[in-house]
Amino acid sequence: MADAQASDVSVGDSYIRTGGDANGITVVKDTVGAIFLGLLAVILLIALLRSNARNRDLLSQLMRRIE
Repeated sequence: MADAQASDVSVGDSYIRTGGDANGITVVKDTVGAIFLGLLAVILLIALLRSNARNRDLLSQLMRRIE
């Protein structure tokens, strides 16, 4: 195996590079993926809040009809 550099961390028989990124495309893909998952989470949260509000409204209508 190649000699470790100062910015490498030894993990068993392999090394993990801690400084710098040789491939900027990987960082862009990770960023786009994180943004996509964040937007998806926000959209699902809004849908959940709307469905909870609708459920509360339907339950209140049902309770008014029962009385």
